[in-house]
Parts: sequence; C-alpha cells; structure tokens
Amino acid sequence: MMTLTSENKEYAVIPMADYELMSLLKEDYDDALSIEKVKQEIELKKDELIPLDVMKKLLTGDSSLKIWREYRALTPKELHDKTGVSLSVISKIENNKQQIDLPKLKLFTEVLGLSYGDLID
Repeated sequence: MMTLTSENKEYAVIPMADYELMSLLKEDYDDALSIEKVKQEIELKKDELIPLDVMKKLLTGDSSLKIWREYRALTPKELHDKTGVSLSVISKIENNKQQIDLPKLKLFTEVLGLSYGDLID
C-alpha cells in the first residue's frame, strides 16, 4: 500500500482490484444489514410478509381496499361493522367509483393494519 499527502491530509492508495473487492464486500455487508432490519421489523410486527398472489393483485390496478379486505379475511359487512362506513360506500370504493376520503382512509388503515400508502390506488 502506498500513501500520498495532499493539502496536509494523508491518503491510502491501494490497487484497483483491492478497492473493487472492498466495495463488493461493503455492498454485501449493507445488504445483510438491510435483511436483518426487515427480519426484526417482521418479528416486532412493524412489517409483514405479503404473499406473491396478493402483490400481483395489488399491481393490477384493482381496488386496494378490496384486495386487503379479502386478504384480511373480512367481508364487506364485517368491514362496515368495524368502521361504520356504509356498505354502499365500501362497494363504490371497491369498484373504483368513489375515492377514499381521509377520514375513511384512517378508519380502513386502522382496521386492516395498513399504512395510508397501502390503500391509495
């Protein structure tokens, strides 16, 4: 290893192959930290694993409310009972005929255990 000094600072100079290897190892280390963070969030119930079929449905443009309601195994009536939102409004939202306003969004996210972004189509 060589060193060089510039503006009163000393720098290490290493072969490019060593630098590239160190960069790859750092990237692997960062990935491992990210994986551990996700595992901890899942264990602490701050995040969850979502089945692939649910993710595919969410990407189709269908109603997020309907997809999440079905994934949480709730009927429209049960969602109504838990939120107080009328069945007709739930139906309109699930059929993309009405947007979710903020008060309803808050109710739905609380009942379904979601974040706001999960329900915004």
